[in-house]
Amino acid sequence: MAGTADISTNYDNKTELDFRNRLIAKFAISRDKRFWNAGFEATPRTALYPPNDHVEELTRHLQGRMRAEPAEGTIGRLLIEWGQLEERLLPRGRQITERNLSVREAIKALAAHGDFPEETARNLDMVRRVRNLAAHTPSRVDSAQIQRALQLLRELVQQLQ
Repeated sequence: MAGTADISTNYDNKTELDFRNRLIAKFAISRDKRFWNAGFEATPRTALYPPNDHVEELTRHLQGRMRAEPAEGTIGRLLIEWGQLEERLLPRGRQITERNLSVREAIKALAAHGDFPEETARNLDMVRRVRNLAAHTPSRVDSAQIQRALQLLRELVQQLQ
């Protein structure tokens, strides 16, 4: 069960309530036969997943598309490499502002703080927009856009190191 019992109506901004920024739970359940025994059996798949599950259909479709793509220059590479950059930008932006920021806000805060030039911030934001299109509406982005964004991202990562 997830909740925000520790947060009342006293908060600086609503991003404190944003579950995207919280690890709620992580479980690993053994598949080993010795783990399961009489009176304590694995829940059947039919009980865990509803029939005609639209989310399952969507994820299978996306998995198939991701597997069909070549290894380099793909949506998957862009998402992974952008995620790695986010892991560096967000903590620094949040440290500077003492707020829970989105990536876009963190980029602006880091540029305003002088961590990198405004041009770098504009380029990061451009890559961020392509990444968002690729992640949320992949049909609206073509392979050339992804390739350009991935190349620019790699150049920016080099500059930031």
